[in-house]
Amino acid sequence: RDDIDEQLLPIFLEEAQELVPKVGAELRAWNASQGDVNISHSLRRALHTLKGGARMAGAIRLGELIHAVESGIQAAIKAGRLSAE
Repeated sequence: RDDIDEQLLPIFLEEAQELVPKVGAELRAWNASQGDVNISHSLRRALHTLKGGARMAGAIRLGELIHAVESGIQAAIKAGRLSAE
């Protein structure tokens, strides 16, 4: 299902080198302080950007995985298991 674009892949990989550690740091920070809305928004923004880049580069399965993570976070927020406010 992937259809990697050889021209866009290097751009995505460069962006991902910055975003993946950011996502990890944001997850750890949010876990430590779930009441911080700025961390919640920053995490979701980084995931959204990473998902879009993956899909644009043709890494469809990776984009779907990131979407599942986004959806899981949203579901946990709605269920009250995680705080975004």
